[in-house]
Amino acid sequence: MIKIEQEEISKGDWKFSIVESLSYGFRKTKKFFWVMLGLYVLTELVQFVLSFASNVLVRLTIQSTLGWLVIFAVTQAFLLYVSIMISLGWFRVFLAVLAGKVPELAYFLDTKNHKYFWSLVGTNILFGLTVIAGLILCVIPGIVWLYTYMYAPLLVVDEKLSPTKALAASRKLVAGQRLNLFVWSLALIGINIVGMLCLGIGLLITVPTTYFASIYVYGKLAGKKIA
Repeated sequence: MIKIEQEEISKGDWKFSIVESLSYGFRKTKKFFWVMLGLYVLTELVQFVLSFASNVLVRLTIQSTLGWLVIFAVTQAFLLYVSIMISLGWFRVFLAVLAGKVPELAYFLDTKNHKYFWSLVGTNILFGLTVIAGLILCVIPGIVWLYTYMYAPLLVVDEKLSPTKALAASRKLVAGQRLNLFVWSLALIGINIVGMLCLGIGLLITVPTTYFASIYVYGKLAGKKIA
């Protein structure tokens, strides 16, 4: 389980290093570049093909209002399901890398992923509504809550938590670290801007680097052994 020594860490007391997180991200990107690229292309291709087939099916549907609405609702629900299951697969891939394992397609195809489905859906809904409410209130609360609950979806998969417990665990995980996480996220945005300026090709390196850096920071905050 997650190791949290104290609920609040004073401002400036960094539990992770921006440089170390990016260094970790770059090392893992170099090591698993072709595997990660292959998984990304495959998952995107699956979603594209299913989306295309869905659109064709809807267009071929008998033009009755009820029939069209039913087919449209079913196909969109299925596409959403596939998208969430792919997200689950990515969570498991990055957690596997954090534990020293190799990323592979099996994490997307594992039937065990289904047990996280509804918890992840519920967590994403609560997370989204909380952030939106904060943005409506005065923008700043929304940003604070974004960083407060940012790890809730990942905790659903890693710790097998319910939506409310995942949100609570994320709040404890980032206690005293929200400002540090904000600064760190600016650094991630910065290197991706650099990647974009390199004719966009640089994003092939910077995007996976930031994802690996993100799982590194999660591991540091959670007190995990990082491989």
